[in-house]
Amino acid sequence: MNKEQYVRQVTRHLNASRLEKKRIQQDLLSDIDVAIEAGESWDEVLKRWGPAQEMAQELSENMDLPSKKSDKGLIIGILSGVVGVIVIGVVLTHLLAPQQISLKDSQHFDEEVVYQQAQRVIESMNNADFDAIYDLSNAKMQEALSTAELKENWESLHAGSFQEISRYYSAEIDSRLQGDYAVCEVLVTYSNQPVTFTISFDTDMKLAGFYMK
Repeated sequence: MNKEQYVRQVTRHLNASRLEKKRIQQDLLSDIDVAIEAGESWDEVLKRWGPAQEMAQELSENMDLPSKKSDKGLIIGILSGVVGVIVIGVVLTHLLAPQQISLKDSQHFDEEVVYQQAQRVIESMNNADFDAIYDLSNAKMQEALSTAELKENWESLHAGSFQEISRYYSAEIDSRLQGDYAVCEVLVTYSNQPVTFTISFDTDMKLAGFYMK
């Protein structure tokens, strides 16, 4: 399956107008092209995003679209976890056609600083230091997520002990609705199972979005 076929399959599962579906297709194809330019292959992007129906479910939730019924029930893709981990803050939203920019070309973020900050977040999770996550967060995140909720969500994954960071991808999301954010997707290998973190930072390098699956 090529990227165009995948994107068409995604929009077939969306309860949206033809115009909205066309816009979403353009957004998804743009995201894919940015990822490929950053060094990923199409097969890697497809594996990271998951089946088209799962991606459609996630887009429906992020964009408040009515969900179509599925025999598989509510299956959530990239931006929310199969164990019900809560999506908080700013993530890879497609509202108002946000632009995705390589951090190498960003005027708001330093690529190395973003990577180091993402490492700090993951290290804090590895050490179960949820207070540190709270301290790294901006005011909206602090209002939305308590350390108790974070602890409960983390423990529900049963990830095991940290092994290594297996894959890292980052980009700037320039949204007319929510401003500029650096978004990182980090695949981390643990002894029991891998965990994918989606981590967002505002221009003050405060944690503005955090999700794990």
